[in-house]
Amino acid sequence: QSKVDQLRVNYKSVSKRHQLTIDHLNPLAIKQATAKVSAAEQELEIAKRQLSNSVIYAPARGVVVYNPLYFGNEYRSIRVGDPVYANQRFMVLPDMQLLKVNFYIPESELSRVGDGQDVLVRPVSNSETRLLGKITHIGTAAQKLPGKPQWQRYFQVTVSIEQSENEVRPGMSVVVHVRSYNNQNAIRIPRRVVNWDGKLPFVYLEQNGEKQKKDITLGQANTEYIEVIGGLVPGDKVFVE
Repeated sequence: QSKVDQLRVNYKSVSKRHQLTIDHLNPLAIKQATAKVSAAEQELEIAKRQLSNSVIYAPARGVVVYNPLYFGNEYRSIRVGDPVYANQRFMVLPDMQLLKVNFYIPESELSRVGDGQDVLVRPVSNSETRLLGKITHIGTAAQKLPGKPQWQRYFQVTVSIEQSENEVRPGMSVVVHVRSYNNQNAIRIPRRVVNWDGKLPFVYLEQNGEKQKKDITLGQANTEYIEVIGGLVPGDKVFVE
């Protein structure tokens, strides 16, 4: 009997502890677990927002171009692991359909260019490609250029070009031809056929099978041809020395 009574006492004690666990410990554990779940949910939402903020959507189509920056003693494009800061312009997304070309023109040639003037742009990497453009800006201050005579001054000129395909890319080198003079009826001859007697230009004409000297008056010129405004008529044959 005593054993039974002891078991009954033990049973009551166990039952009481069990009830206490149900009434007090479980609610506390549930409350703690609920708090942990809530904290985890908040951390998850913060992580989602941070992930969303790390994805940048461009307002227009373009090709990523990295701007070189100073990192310590290095001047280079950004790399993985480099620190970046607010408002730091380390890359751009240029509109590939509307590009700008910057070049410099000598001070002595400034009067021959103007806003809205047509130009022809040729990529150095593809001499067969020709792109039309217009001068959209001429610098207001003259400046020196590295590698050029110190007495010479240059003005920066900006040209806008339109391309249907990606013929040129940002950073490429191009040759710019500025049409500063236009005469549809001009008589022109190769520069190499012009001879000089002091400051007087002349050419050798073929007349009756003979070579005769002919003084001429020159007009505008480019790298290959010179305009003749006096002394020659269309159809004249000149000798190449």
